[in-house]
Amino acid sequence: MANDIKILPGAAPHLPVIAEGASIPVKAAMESAIKAAASIDGDRVLDTFEAEELAKVHTQIVGTSGALTSEKAMLFSEAMAARTLELKAARPTGTEVIFTSEGKALKRFREKIVGSIQDTITKADGRPVDINMMLFAFTDKELADSVLDMARKNPNANFRLMTDWSQLSTSGSRQPPRLSYIAQREGLKNLEVKFKKDNPYVWDENRGRPRFHHSATKGLNHHKGFVTLIDGVPEKMAFGSFNWSMGAMKRNYENLMLLDRIDPDNRRVMEKYDNEFAAFWNNDDLALTFSQAREEKNRIFQALYDANGAEYDPMEVPPHDDDGAVYHTT
Repeated sequence: MANDIKILPGAAPHLPVIAEGASIPVKAAMESAIKAAASIDGDRVLDTFEAEELAKVHTQIVGTSGALTSEKAMLFSEAMAARTLELKAARPTGTEVIFTSEGKALKRFREKIVGSIQDTITKADGRPVDINMMLFAFTDKELADSVLDMARKNPNANFRLMTDWSQLSTSGSRQPPRLSYIAQREGLKNLEVKFKKDNPYVWDENRGRPRFHHSATKGLNHHKGFVTLIDGVPEKMAFGSFNWSMGAMKRNYENLMLLDRIDPDNRRVMEKYDNEFAAFWNNDDLALTFSQAREEKNRIFQALYDANGAEYDPMEVPPHDDDGAVYHTT
């Protein structure tokens, strides 16, 4: 019964009992109803609340001591579908969660991310806006281009990206270096990029050069999301397992949760996320601009080459970018 739905222990006692030898329409109706109930909060897990709603609808159709007959199976399935839509419509609009498993991730995830930012800018109507992003992997050029476009068109909106050291390389479609280059070239003062300082390198004897070694990292900046603010007050937030990459959208099972300040319970969460961002961004020993990070990587590599008696050809360091203003939370 509903093999692709996980039924939590607290939900199981509330499930209506199907008689042995029940007809195919009865079994199909129950499976359809369980799937509908499990989707009330946007996932494929049947919790206690959802199971209780399922039981209520079942009772409405068959009574307290009746059984689901073939004749009532269709009524039950339709009634549960209607109740599901009713409950979904009644959910607070301040919280939403989407999953790549629901399909159309390439379109939906981009729309949700860009839409949340653009909605904030529109609502601000010229007032100061902050978009504070912490992203582990950022390789989706389309999302990067959307950020650039919004930064160009909205000088009142300050885009800050705090990313992981692994994004420092200019290969593999990594967007943070590209965004830093473009912001520097175009003089976009409202688009800043910083990298979490790290030293994840070990000497590879076989290749005669350093290589990235995951266990050597000093801790990844594994955050994946952003918070928007108007006049320093949190407005919207997005977070979850979702990296801003094609792999996340096309191959992985990922989630993205979106919060709006319309739900008062969300506001403290959004403030905490913004505080975490500020703690990274304002730490000069931890957060480096692109040019600073390239200088640091050169220093690390030079030391490794020297220690192993090899000659090092330093990598290019772009013109020194702004250290970035201190970000003050409210």
